[in-house]
Amino acid sequence: MWREDQVVWPPYWTPTPLPDRQDDLPLAATLNKDENNAQKDSPLFRLSPEIRVRIYDLALQTVCDQDRAFGDRNFFKRPNLTGPRRIYTALLRTCRAVYAETWALPLINTSLVIHEGSDEDRPPNRPHSVMCPNKRLFYLQAWQLLLIGGVDMTFQQIRLENGGIEEWLRRLHHARGHAREIMRRVASEKHLGSQSLKDFVENSLIGVKIRALTVRVNRRDWWNWTNDPSTNSPERASRKRMIRVVQPNTPHDFGPYANDDAEPLLGEDCTLSFVLETFGPKAEELDYTVNQAKDWVFSIPSPSQEGQNRHVLGWNGQVRNESWERTVNEPHIAWLRKPVYSAIRNRIEVRVIQFIPKLAQD
Repeated sequence: MWREDQVVWPPYWTPTPLPDRQDDLPLAATLNKDENNAQKDSPLFRLSPEIRVRIYDLALQTVCDQDRAFGDRNFFKRPNLTGPRRIYTALLRTCRAVYAETWALPLINTSLVIHEGSDEDRPPNRPHSVMCPNKRLFYLQAWQLLLIGGVDMTFQQIRLENGGIEEWLRRLHHARGHAREIMRRVASEKHLGSQSLKDFVENSLIGVKIRALTVRVNRRDWWNWTNDPSTNSPERASRKRMIRVVQPNTPHDFGPYANDDAEPLLGEDCTLSFVLETFGPKAEELDYTVNQAKDWVFSIPSPSQEGQNRHVLGWNGQVRNESWERTVNEPHIAWLRKPVYSAIRNRIEVRVIQFIPKLAQD
């Protein structure tokens, strides 16, 4: 379905059953909420449900494990990636009442992280490869795959401009189609096809959509990342030697899952963010590229009901500067060692441009 080494986080999922694995429903599917202790003496449960959800979201985010922090010389280390990804789930084991409110959040609040960028920038995978014959220590259950709320993809420029986004969304849509079939089958087989289990699958698992797409191009992923920017100028008519990118295809244009085209992958409020990175001396080139991207418009499938307004993904009007400084020199780049770049050779320029659902300007 996809290459295992391209999936950085969460652990790999495969629709093919393994000898040591049987797909099952989450524990929440079989819990009777009426039997939960109301926890009236708990300060947490004296708060409103809305505030509790905010607390849960903060506590159950994917974070970087600082106990295993990356060294400064690692190319893949960034302000938002300082150690291996992990989710602290001890909160779910507090009591049945907390579990009932939080069981899905660790997956809903995380993104499937795909890396097809330069090898130097590839974060280390968790050890979910085979550790001994026919034994896989880390893997996703089908229901967990259905709950993932975002997709974060890193591409080299050639992959971005040649269908990388839609190819991965097609793979994910296909995988989730398999996962839906598995969950419906499991619900039908357990407890003689209990209607409550079937309702749980349809209401709590099947309807979850992807809410955020992030596409990254790192500093070594551009066609011309090795070119000395002193020979270029954004005002020149020819931009062949500068970093640049053409508008990718719309993320909604990846085709339906053949056996389950009634379930869209992306939510109606799904956003698309581009995180573009380059070396400090190439900041002017990056800004030129971002200015061109402001005019991008991505189509969204027309609404099924007549009378509804048509929407597109359009620029939200902001460009975030998330630049940062490396603490060690970037090796193996001759032009970056020139004295003229001494003040900015360790600076990494980052621009984030986001596209959100908007009314189409017909």
